[in-house]
Amino acid sequence: MKVKTTFYDFTDTKVVATLGTDLTKADKERCFWDQKLPNFGIRVKEGKRSWIVAYSFNNQSRRKTIGPVALVPQAKARKAAADTMADVHVARSKGEADPVARIRAAKEQARKDAAGTFGAILPRYLTLRETDMRSSGHYVTKFNLETKAAPLHDLPIGEIDIVAAGEFLKEFEATPATYNRVRSALRKMWVWLMSKGLATSNPWALSQKHQGEKARKRWLKLDELVDVWHAAAEAGEFGKLVRLLMLSACRRNEIALMPWDELDAGDAADIHEDRVKTGRTFGNHLLPLTKHMREIFNELRKTRTGEFVFTGSTGNPLFRGGALDRGKTELDELIAVRRHKLGKKPMEPWTLHDLRRSFSTIMHKHIDESDEAQALHITHGTIEACMGHVPAGEGGISARYNEHRRKKTLLVCLSYWNDLLMTEIDAAPEAKLPTNVVRLKQKAA
Repeated sequence: MKVKTTFYDFTDTKVVATLGTDLTKADKERCFWDQKLPNFGIRVKEGKRSWIVAYSFNNQSRRKTIGPVALVPQAKARKAAADTMADVHVARSKGEADPVARIRAAKEQARKDAAGTFGAILPRYLTLRETDMRSSGHYVTKFNLETKAAPLHDLPIGEIDIVAAGEFLKEFEATPATYNRVRSALRKMWVWLMSKGLATSNPWALSQKHQGEKARKRWLKLDELVDVWHAAAEAGEFGKLVRLLMLSACRRNEIALMPWDELDAGDAADIHEDRVKTGRTFGNHLLPLTKHMREIFNELRKTRTGEFVFTGSTGNPLFRGGALDRGKTELDELIAVRRHKLGKKPMEPWTLHDLRRSFSTIMHKHIDESDEAQALHITHGTIEACMGHVPAGEGGISARYNEHRRKKTLLVCLSYWNDLLMTEIDAAPEAKLPTNVVRLKQKAA
């Protein structure tokens, strides 16, 4: 396409302000050239005006875009054009390559290098894993690789060797569980990278698993659960989450990330298999709703709107990542205040998952010692089913043939557990909290 050439006095700002403004996106490309600085001009293409500099190198016409006329001052654009022409002159005299082309090649190489970095490849990996992972597992993997492994994001895959892996994992030496979870997520990603020819070895498989991680044994006794329950009353929405976890014996994210449509049945929550740890074996997890669970869910329906039971202001789940940590920290402060008022010792550290171990331990004790629990025919298998575990003898081929979900049996077990909790809670002494903890309630809500 032959471009019409015209020359103008660019020192006249009024002239520059009007050049090409009458052209539309449908018009052909036009170039307007400065009378004083050779090869410095304005190109109008598809309605956009840009400063350019034109030159010839090895008998080939070249152009370099300096920037938009509306954003780059003329003085700065004029200097950039003069500098480019000076670089071209030096390159010609020394027999070097076109400097502009060299810069473009360097940028292209940088782009290719960036495409091979951990951070550039990670989104593709996470997208592929969505199809073969439970949503809860994918969330944990995504958190570990995006947040915990953030220091690795700018490194090319080829530079992350056994030495780099060892140095990175040192950051988690003090927290064995985190160390092993992050290492596992990275090891699995490198298996995928090798399968795609993007890595030649797996440094994470060669690294050592942290031997300091031990299975937790902490469980809360009934009097501790009573303190958690009462303190949760002052912890806003997080307190409701904790109470539901206590009553249901569910995993944290099974309640925290629960969408309302899983409660459509009314008298039970049908937790989708994609969100249940044993979902691949048993499918959806049925959670019969006791009277106390329904009361909390009904209260939440009146105060929360959105897709999820706990929906945040952005429409996403309210309790994820840091929000859970903050909620737990504030709840621990409230528990400490209550126990101090009652003259009790500070509570030993505990996690939300310890609530499930408390349910299992106390319920197994009751079916062993309580005539009432035995009369209700609550068994070890019933307790395990309430927790979404695979009871002995019910996995494998048995799980393929048994589609009955034992709704009434599970409801009997959970109702017994809820009544046991409420009996202890109702009998507990009052401990009025000081006014200075109201701030926590407002923040959590």
